[in-house]
Amino acid sequence: MTLTDTQSKIVAKATKKDVNGWHYLTVQGDPYEIGFQHGYLLTDEFRDAVRVYTHMTLELYGMDYSFFVNQAVKMHKDKIPEEYLEEMQGMADGFTANGFETSVDDVIGWNDWMELTGYWWPQVAANYSNNPPQGPRGSHCSGFVATGSATKDGKPVIAHESFDDFWSGQYFNVC
Repeated sequence: MTLTDTQSKIVAKATKKDVNGWHYLTVQGDPYEIGFQHGYLLTDEFRDAVRVYTHMTLELYGMDYSFFVNQAVKMHKDKIPEEYLEEMQGMADGFTANGFETSVDDVIGWNDWMELTGYWWPQVAANYSNNPPQGPRGSHCSGFVATGSATKDGKPVIAHESFDDFWSGQYFNVC
């Protein structure tokens, strides 16, 4: 797909560097431009993630991935601040411009998948399934914040680590 002049100028302000399985993005501009750069530069990764999540969602939950996307939109779209919606619209447009047709609703669903399947679904699955999960999944993340004398230079240190299944965790590699 050929980019418009405006889209080319937006993408020209961004870079992507792949190092040891990590995707390092440098993006700049307004929220829409940042989203467009992110989407355009990570189209192949997003396409693959949606492919895998579509398969695994059906296998693990007995529901289509699109079911969870629709639920995410119904529950959360009207609560997302305008700045973030602009960025997500940019991501959707960037994915689409690079050959993977995507809507802002698709981006919302992708961002909300873990919360929906991990917290919301166990509470409502009995309404949709004869074999619902028995409560939310166990904890699978760890994080900490250290400040002041707890750090070498007194500056804050913030860390988060995800412990998740490989099939989903392999997509948590964007910096």
